[in-house]
Amino acid sequence: MLKERAADPTQVQMFRASRGWFQCFKGRHNLHNMKGCGEMVRADTERAVAFKDESDQIIADEEYLPEQILNVD
Repeated sequence: MLKERAADPTQVQMFRASRGWFQCFKGRHNLHNMKGCGEMVRADTERAVAFKDESDQIIADEEYLPEQILNVD
């Protein structure tokens, strides 16, 4: 019965989270509300373009495969 209800989106009721559920969800997934204070910092677009060009050159020179390239923020 659960699979049937999940297959038909019209049968799913509107989800409503309580404040406690939301607080636990944020804690479990390490999410935080952040407010910008004062003037926001602008990105250095010239440096960003140079970084991308340098990265592309290293990837080409070393013949890295797409599977070997990771994004770690």
